[in-house]
Amino acid sequence: VFSSGSVNVVLSLCVFFYQLVLIIGLTQALVVFRVVAAVLLSEGTWEFVRDHANTLAVMLGAVLHYFTMQVMTRVNKAVAFKLCEIGESEEEHLNLDEQNICLH
Repeated sequence: VFSSGSVNVVLSLCVFFYQLVLIIGLTQALVVFRVVAAVLLSEGTWEFVRDHANTLAVMLGAVLHYFTMQVMTRVNKAVAFKLCEIGESEEEHLNLDEQNICLH
């Protein structure tokens, strides 16, 4: 019913949509982390931490954001290679179909 080309296109769109939702979710999680960290740091026992809770929360958020970017870069690289493999197999499939059409 479905050709492998249409299945690959749907799979590619699903992976793209999943990554988009994941990136938006991680962005929201970073914002929530910063707010919660600021509140918790402002209630700390050390005066220096209480006085600079916002700055420390932003710095902690930046470190978490760095690690998030590192992970997402590796994930995006793996997904890109997988999509290239799918594209190459689709290209081979199309070439075989063209050869079969030419033979008939």
